[in-house]
Amino acid sequence: MSVVCGAVACGGSLGTHPDAGRDAVTQGTGGSGGRATVEDAGRDATTGVGGAAGAGGHGGTGGVHACKTTSATTGTKTCHISDECGPVGPYKCCTGEPCWPASACPLPSTNCPSMSSRFQCTTSSDCDVGGTCTSTTSGCPQCEYRSCRYPPPPPPVCTPAPDSCGAGARCQTDGTCAPLSCADGYACATGSRCHPGGARSDAHQCELIPCNDGWTCDENTRCTAPADPSSHGCTTVSCTKDLDCDCGYCVNGACASNLGFCSYPPQ
Repeated sequence: MSVVCGAVACGGSLGTHPDAGRDAVTQGTGGSGGRATVEDAGRDATTGVGGAAGAGGHGGTGGVHACKTTSATTGTKTCHISDECGPVGPYKCCTGEPCWPASACPLPSTNCPSMSSRFQCTTSSDCDVGGTCTSTTSGCPQCEYRSCRYPPPPPPVCTPAPDSCGAGARCQTDGTCAPLSCADGYACATGSRCHPGGARSDAHQCELIPCNDGWTCDENTRCTAPADPSSHGCTTVSCTKDLDCDCGYCVNGACASNLGFCSYPPQ
């Protein structure tokens, strides 16, 4: 959580096509302002529809190739950068939700419930032995809440026969559960492999297959960080225009399958 627009021609208002699925190409000359578009990644198109033809939009002269994950149109105002959402701000060109930080809530903290209903404690001395008074801020308006937190109780002693630790662990002689290694029968998830002792391996000795040793990076990504244990090592391609990307669009300086959408702060 889209209109798929061409990256080249500029016009007055957005034009549309009803379907999505194949390459989309837009083109135009002269003028300024607006953007002629193909609102799908559907048919081949030689012209955008909408207003007077203009010269080179954000993407420059050329075509836009739809990605495998390019979405069908939603009617939302689309964008490459925030400046396309103007002229009246504040606004942002977003690629997902939540787009605005919680601090963008327009309601003042004076609208929060009474402190007595939000504060179970003021300091840790108000908690029972072992407790810590912790503070969190959430909601709209942004309200502070305080409550006592206590460390979890120790887990019960496990039993080896039958093993009470579950399929992914084994009961140890000290009565604790330890993760089962893939070398001992644990099945690594799809996209991972068994690599006991590997620097990137998790508690089950599984690691995500790195992009420099078996994993193929998807469209608009490149193998730049194969040592990262939390990913396959593929990172998003940076760009300044649509044609810098394998497919899709250049949105906020990074290649994306879909255009961004204009968003305004909560009212």
